Amino acid sequence: MSKLLYSATMSLDGFIAGPGGDMQWTNGLTFEPSPTADALVDQVGCLLIGRRTFFGDDPNRDTEAEGAFGGQYDGPAVLLTRHPPAEPVAGVEVETDLHAAVRRAKELAGDRYVNVLGAETARSCLEAGLLDEVLVFVAPVFLGDGVRLFDHPGGRRVLLDRLPGTTEHWYAVRRPPAPLVRRARAEESEAVARMWHDAWHDGHDGHVPEELLPHRDPAYFARQARALADSTLVAVDEDGEVLGMVIVHADEVVQLAVAASARRRGVGGALLAAAEARIAQEHPTAWLAVVPGNTRARRFYEGLGWRDEGPETYPAPAAPEPVPVLVHRYTKPVAATGDAPCRTGSCPTRGSARSSWSPRTRTAPTSSAAGAPSWRSPSTGG
Repeated sequence: MSKLLYSATMSLDGFIAGPGGDMQWTNGLTFEPSPTADALVDQVGCLLIGRRTFFGDDPNRDTEAEGAFGGQYDGPAVLLTRHPPAEPVAGVEVETDLHAAVRRAKELAGDRYVNVLGAETARSCLEAGLLDEVLVFVAPVFLGDGVRLFDHPGGRRVLLDRLPGTTEHWYAVRRPPAPLVRRARAEESEAVARMWHDAWHDGHDGHVPEELLPHRDPAYFARQARALADSTLVAVDEDGEVLGMVIVHADEVVQLAVAASARRRGVGGALLAAAEARIAQEHPTAWLAVVPGNTRARRFYEGLGWRDEGPETYPAPAAPEPVPVLVHRYTKPVAATGDAPCRTGSCPTRGSARSSWSPRTRTAPTSSAAGAPSWRSPSTGG
């Protein structure tokens, strides 16, 4: 089975490109002979490339060494981008969804590696729990600024295990056990409510009108958690501890929340995939809403193939009258009407290309009385 490998040449101070993605920094450098580097190209069956890397700087442009692996690679590639090229590119297939891109790249790679090119794409794969290995070739130079091998605002600790028998910096990504996603149980409503409250305020405080905040107290989320228990899925660890929750109603992902201690462990991705799969049983497209200032959530959804359809105003339920909240509506195709649901919860349309690669207004729901169940009241958007 194919594995996802993030390989890159890195400066001694941790950069894989200079400021603005400049790759000219590799010109004139002398490297020690490396059997690992020499053999790598034959172990790669497909490239998974981010848009910035695909259209970015190539120090060997217009030479025989232009392209991946100094021009030695001549296999298939998958370009991951929300903005496909206007014209087809030979040898390159285009995907707008991360999971679909990885799935297609693995199909093309067969039993060889999918080599990830691009720091942002590699980070998205890592955060989605898809990245298997990391290989770094260290160059004898300082850059001082540029694109880091791995950059995560606020920091993130990722454990790696040295692969036996390798002489380079080649590591396997250590993953925690995958969480179990199942329907919430009645006795878990307190844990769900507490997690919901904390996640909602973490993503909304400072980004919604101040007058809404008093209406989102712990008692509010406790009522909602009990009322919406039948529409709630939870992710639990091997000890049964609730790590995250998602609420689904019709074609909407109403709320997704992950415990702070369980973030960046693939829990959110597992919950979202389960929500997409449930929606796909009856609807072709899923949607959700996010407040503009919740950039972490927006990056998460966009990295998993959700499309920002633009701003709209949502009347968040409150007493005595709703509070208008600006949100961004996100959508994602999940299945064609009448089709069987996707096994991964994600069925984006694939655009393929072959060649040489070198505000909408939403109808406001009837506002709920304070304390009454409302599908959107504590959601990502309101």
